[in-house]
Amino acid sequence: MLSVLLVSSVASVAASNSSVASVAESNSFDHFHHIYLIRHGEKKSNGCESATGMERAHNLYDVFKERFQIPSQLFAFKYHAGECQRCKETVEPIAKKLDVKVDFHHGDNDCHMKFGECQKFADSVKRHASQGVVLVVAEHRHMEYLVYDLGVPQHSIPHWHNSDYDSVFVVKISGDHATLEHKYQTQGSLEVVV
Repeated sequence: MLSVLLVSSVASVAASNSSVASVAESNSFDHFHHIYLIRHGEKKSNGCESATGMERAHNLYDVFKERFQIPSQLFAFKYHAGECQRCKETVEPIAKKLDVKVDFHHGDNDCHMKFGECQKFADSVKRHASQGVVLVVAEHRHMEYLVYDLGVPQHSIPHWHNSDYDSVFVVKISGDHATLEHKYQTQGSLEVVV
């Protein structure tokens, strides 16, 4: 009888340890940092947000609540002085709704249109992503370079078309591995890029 109890106890401990290991493994694979990247809203000929762009900006909270995750960290790409700050104009309504400060320190000064030249901006975004979901509103011409510096392989980054104001790049980072999923604010998912 004692040997049956002993075998039963050993089996129970082994099963318990196995399930603890499985939970630990599944948690490590399920833990991703989410970064959403969108383009500023539609613009007027002077480069500032148009009425359509501002309408899109005012709808961002609902878009993220319904289709994605509500961000807790916000970034706006900063243009050289004197230009309209349309990325900031786009993010301000959701920032106000969430009562979140916008990081407006990165842009033309530290994100150039070359692979490997948005690293300072990308590093700041990654640091914030460890604290919560990040939304970056940026200039579309810099998007592929920023995404690359977030860790997505160059061959996996789709081209952002000049007339596209609807795309959402969803970057998920786990450890040193980054993936990109191409979605839309108003349409279904187009493709998954690994």
